[in-house]
Amino acid sequence: MTKKTLYIHIGCEKTGTTSIQNVLADNRSALSQQRVLYPKIGKLDFAQLLLPAALQALDYPQRPRADYYPGNEEIDADSVWNGFIDFAKANASNDIIISAEHFSSRTMENGLQYLKQKLSGLDNLFNLKIIIYLRRQDKFMESTYSTIIKAGGRIGFEDFYNSHLPLRERYDFSILLDRWVSVFGRDALIVKDYEAEIKDKGLLSSFFNIVGINSETLSLESQNENVSWPVSVIELARLCNSPRIISQLGNNRVNFLNGVAKSLEQKERNKIYRFNSEQRQAILDFYYASNRQVEIEYFGDNAFLTNISSTLKSEESTLNSEVTLTKMDIADMFARFYLTNNQVD
Repeated sequence: MTKKTLYIHIGCEKTGTTSIQNVLADNRSALSQQRVLYPKIGKLDFAQLLLPAALQALDYPQRPRADYYPGNEEIDADSVWNGFIDFAKANASNDIIISAEHFSSRTMENGLQYLKQKLSGLDNLFNLKIIIYLRRQDKFMESTYSTIIKAGGRIGFEDFYNSHLPLRERYDFSILLDRWVSVFGRDALIVKDYEAEIKDKGLLSSFFNIVGINSETLSLESQNENVSWPVSVIELARLCNSPRIISQLGNNRVNFLNGVAKSLEQKERNKIYRFNSEQRQAILDFYYASNRQVEIEYFGDNAFLTNISSTLKSEESTLNSEVTLTKMDIADMFARFYLTNNQVD
């Protein structure tokens, strides 16, 4: 029997991973007709976060519970991974896709060695391919900031820049790629330039081309909308993330702020935080040596990580310094939110 392929999509973060996952989850039945399985594993429908969460205790024995997985419970790795191996063996006539960006951000050497040992049980049935998209560090950081605020953070944009610039474990791609190559080998990795793939093909088309999916029979409009927060909503969120307000809003906090964002005029929604040219250059300088190594080894010396000229020029809608909301600004946002969500006679 011809071996099928097990695809492990590991991110990176801020490269449209959730969009890919939602479309795959929405189309499980149609994909199965193409002999491609996107299994539901664990408590979440859209992604297999249980799989990296089960490796947490191997890499972080002092923090064995994965904070990104519902329940905040310690998970038995053997139970989870033996279950997945049994599933794969029972479905060896299909390609299988699993997707979880926490494989790239949380799984370290011990977890990868364990993963290698478990997956060796599938060597006679599946080829292994590890898919990873890279996004240049300055853009990666900019997108990370809004995620931190959405998650309840209160840090300002300038302090965020200063604290995240030196975080090599998160932003140094050579460290990440070397970690996976040392365990699975160079040939197992499929490494893509996120920005180029979006421009040339579109993210979904890029991913479908990699895994051999025909999109003609798929529904590509996911029901799970990711609402972008402009500067004004970011600053409102920082206020709402104070202990007093966050306890009042509870689980409704993100939905409320999404509603505020949707109620704004388009001009206001276009105002977003972006690094200034000096900050952007400092980021690329800091990661230059690592980025050149990645460009040479994986992209035929294409300087997409080290060439700042590909950055769009700042426009009026991009802001480099923190905005202070006035009482009138806040009142205006609440008025727009109210009028958008309520019928007024």
